[in-house]
Amino acid sequence: MKVSFMTFACPQWRLPRVVDAAVGHGYHGIEFRTDAQHAHGIEVTSGKSQRDEARKRCRGSGIEICCLATSLQFATDHVIADAPARIELAADLECPALRVFCGPIPEGFTIEQTIEKVAAQLRQVAAVAADHNVQLWLETHDTFSLGAYAGRPFTLPFTTRSARRIRW
Repeated sequence: MKVSFMTFACPQWRLPRVVDAAVGHGYHGIEFRTDAQHAHGIEVTSGKSQRDEARKRCRGSGIEICCLATSLQFATDHVIADAPARIELAADLECPALRVFCGPIPEGFTIEQTIEKVAAQLRQVAAVAADHNVQLWLETHDTFSLGAYAGRPFTLPFTTRSARRIRW
């Protein structure tokens, strides 16, 4: 089994310290928190040189970038516009996945309508992610913290191509 940690636990650490800590404590991977302006600098706004440096530093230290922890919520209207930049970030880092959320039930929606909206938007974004060899990993959280709710939207929305298994 491989073990990783998320940088949410060390938001003030710059990239070299994060990687050194991972190596020093025997971790195999790091899940970088994005969308939070943490000191490690792995953000959608990171340029090519920053992305290359992060990928090379991790790889050179034997550390995998196992996931990017995002703030993407698939019940929101802006997720379709926000997701591609995070997918590109993951692809540039050779990271296999984005951690995403369903989000809260929008005002005026029922749970069933929200599930339909989330599933439709996941289908659309999963196709883009698959083209970049990136998966979407749902964290059960907020309104969808019950497995019964979280599992419902995912019985049909993914094609074989977008549901590829990545072994980490």
